[in-house]
Amino acid sequence: MYHNKTGKNIGYYKGDRIMIEYLMKILRFENLKGKTLSSITGKTGDVEVIFTENNGKMYKLYNEEEGTGNDVSITIDDIIGDFDNIIESPILLAEESSNNLTDDATWTFYKLSTIKGNVTIKLYGESNGYYSESAQFAECTKR
Repeated sequence: MYHNKTGKNIGYYKGDRIMIEYLMKILRFENLKGKTLSSITGKTGDVEVIFTENNGKMYKLYNEEEGTGNDVSITIDDIIGDFDNIIESPILLAEESSNNLTDDATWTFYKLSTIKGNVTIKLYGESNGYYSESAQFAECTKR
């Protein structure tokens, strides 16, 4: 993954060329509050979750160190609830909380609520203690 000087992911390396795919604007997960989602993709064992708004805007919950060879791993450990319960209904609550299990392992919970129901995405992150076990949440803009 290639990062610009502000630390935002903006593409990937292909040989010696940088291929610009998306501009990533890091946001707080709470920014989903008030948005209406048309789809959510991600399942247990995946390394990212993609949220798409009705207007086509995309957001990604991921770890920027994943796949870089650094000693860090974040995966979806569990999804409590059904994504269908929060699709096509405004998000009333979007919150993140975490629980450090050890110096190099963390549970992070991402809760979304609408009038139709709730979903909690539970991520498990582990590292060698040097890298963060936290996920980033970003708005993705296609170039």
